[in-house]
Amino acid sequence: MCPKLDSDKVNFEVLDMSEKHTPPKYLELIGMKVPGIPYKIEAERMIIFNESIGVKNLEEFKEPETGKTRIHPAFANVIMRYSKGSIRDFNLKDGSPLIKVFGFLLHTSQAYEFVKPVYAGDKVTTEMVIDEIYEKRNRLWIFFKYTTRNQDDEVVIITRASIAIGKGGY
Repeated sequence: MCPKLDSDKVNFEVLDMSEKHTPPKYLELIGMKVPGIPYKIEAERMIIFNESIGVKNLEEFKEPETGKTRIHPAFANVIMRYSKGSIRDFNLKDGSPLIKVFGFLLHTSQAYEFVKPVYAGDKVTTEMVIDEIYEKRNRLWIFFKYTTRNQDDEVVIITRASIAIGKGGY
C-alpha cells in the first residue's frame, strides 16, 4: 500500500521547467554523437559480475531453445562502461571542454530499454548522443541517449541518462 501524498507538503517548484534555457554555445552540441568502442561480452566476466551481485545460478539465464546465456539486466551497466565513448569527447566550438571540473558533476538519472536479448559472446558497441542540454538554477543539465548494437548491427539496448553540472564546473 502506498502512503497518501500530502500535496500541501510537496514542493512542486522543482517540477517547474519554465526556468530552463539553452545558451547558444550549447545548441551546437544537441545531436552530437560519440561513436562507441567494440566490447566482447565474455562469459567469465558475466559469472564474476553475477556472483558479485549475489546471483549464483547462471542456468536461469540460459535459453533452453538456443542454449545461449543472456546477460543479467544489471550487466547493462558494465556494457555501458566499456562499450561507449566518453563525455570527455564533447567539446565546444572553441575547443574548450564541455565539462571543466568533473567534481561538480552529478549523475541524475539512468533508464534502460532492452530491445533484444544480449548474450555471452556478443560484441557490442554503444553510440552516445546528446539529446538535450540546458541551464536551470545554476546547473547545466545534459540528457544523453545511448544506443547499443550487437555484432549484427541490431539495436539491443537503448539507455537514457542525465547529469547535472554545478556552476563553476562548466
